[in-house]
Amino acid sequence: MSDYKYINKIMITDNLYNLDYLNTLHTGEGISMDFWSKSFYNNYNNKYKQYNLLRDKVIRETNDSSDKTIIIQNKNTKGLKYISNLYINLKKNPKWVDNIVSIEMLSLNVPSEVLSDFVALTNYTIKKIENYLYQA
Repeated sequence: MSDYKYINKIMITDNLYNLDYLNTLHTGEGISMDFWSKSFYNNYNNKYKQYNLLRDKVIRETNDSSDKTIIIQNKNTKGLKYISNLYINLKKNPKWVDNIVSIEMLSLNVPSEVLSDFVALTNYTIKKIENYLYQA
């Protein structure tokens, strides 16, 4: 008989710095998840090291630009379209690319006063992703 495991949002958000744990948390038999957690894993690239290498490459190639056009037109940006990975990076080590790709993916209309403040934009984007994961 297998052990039953229930996964909820807190188990994920409390372990964003422990990617090995996140990668194994949702594996095995007898797993049940709340809706947010299921959405998180459905939108997550568990090859996180490769994902972040690609992210670093985009950051270098765009000089960590805040210019939406430069980031979106970069040939490697399409490989970053995993909303849960963007969420992790926004929580841990936010960069313009994380905000811009998230905004594009979620088709957000960001208020102008938020766009001019990186910290406010990051917090806004995090909240929008959290809401999206409740609905995805």
